[in-house]
Amino acid sequence: AHPAVRRPPARVLRGRALLGLGNSLEAEKSFNEALALDDDNRMARWGIAASQAARGRIQVAGKLLDGLIRESPDFVYARMTRGQIALRDGQLEEAAVQFEAGLSALAGRTDRVLESQLLGGLIEAKLALGDLESGAALVERLQRIVPRTLAARFFAAKLSFLRGEFDLASNQLETILNVQPENVQTLMLYGSASLAKQDYAQAESVFTQIVSRYPDNLSARRLLAIAQTRLGESTAAVETLAPLLEGGVATDSGLSVLAGQALMMSGSSEQAVALLEEALEQEPGNAEIGLNLASAYLSIGRPGDATALAERLPDNVDNFQKELILALGYAALQQAEAADRQITAIVERDPGDVQALTLAGDFYLRNRSTARAVEFFERALAIDGSYLPALAGLARTYARAGRMDEAAEQYVAILAIHEDNV
Repeated sequence: AHPAVRRPPARVLRGRALLGLGNSLEAEKSFNEALALDDDNRMARWGIAASQAARGRIQVAGKLLDGLIRESPDFVYARMTRGQIALRDGQLEEAAVQFEAGLSALAGRTDRVLESQLLGGLIEAKLALGDLESGAALVERLQRIVPRTLAARFFAAKLSFLRGEFDLASNQLETILNVQPENVQTLMLYGSASLAKQDYAQAESVFTQIVSRYPDNLSARRLLAIAQTRLGESTAAVETLAPLLEGGVATDSGLSVLAGQALMMSGSSEQAVALLEEALEQEPGNAEIGLNLASAYLSIGRPGDATALAERLPDNVDNFQKELILALGYAALQQAEAADRQITAIVERDPGDVQALTLAGDFYLRNRSTARAVEFFERALAIDGSYLPALAGLARTYARAGRMDEAAEQYVAILAIHEDNV
């Protein structure tokens, strides 16, 4: 080899190139060769730490990087890699500190690549912390430095998503996907925006694409199952979630609830109950699991178990769902006064809530109290005369009461507002 290739800087450059190509073992070898020629070469020491981090040896890498930072607090590469490790481990505050220190050390130097990398890491940390104001300022700074890069476009889209501007986020993400149609990070956010917009068919298409290529992407599987559940494709949702269930038990509470809902919809009620019971046994204080299990008990004809479980749940859980479960459970147990108290509590909390009034109407219709059902549906429609669930509920109530002419008139009125309603 040419003598220049054997010098430490050349060995470091070779190591960095290998690291960029994903060959961390050969990269570390090259960095060690540089360090053997110059035991004080900071870039070689950083390269060894970065190579260790690339192979998942985070503790070793962290110690090496911490040593470099103690010796040279302004060593930008060490700060950046330390921040990336913290970000990967969910240590968002620590990540932000490291990226900010790196940017401060970089002040006065012209290195757009390094600056954009530090900014990208800092933006991720700030957005994950919910600091959208700082995130927006940093995104603008990144766009000034590297305006046409996909990273700048992605972070702008992510900021729009977190602000609830889902249509804008989707449009921004589509410009990225036109260039990189298989970019997983962009597809994940695009699918999430579709879910947020309730465009479940689009979300299903996007997450199916990801899962077919990366079957082990657990986040994509979970989001795909949500989209399938919303579309009523419960059997498909159960199949999607199957790899996430270990021995029939979900690995976390959110997954337990999602899998339980999908199983209930697919008709596997007993399996859903067993899964939710196991999940509640593991997390006895988890109110979300408790509410879903109580609902499952109701659906399989166990109102006593449903009400007993709901009564044990603390008052700081979703009172609306808890009170509804209790109302339906008491009604099934022929405890009419107790059921009525629960429905009254739901309505009295917000007498102007159209959804709550309609729910009360549905409850009384289900329990054959047509006069009360008419009362609540009419109260709902007095607030929002085009609210379809209340309109349809009133029509069903008229039919149940034998008032067929009025029921027919009600359906005609519905079609005048919702002309395409099948």
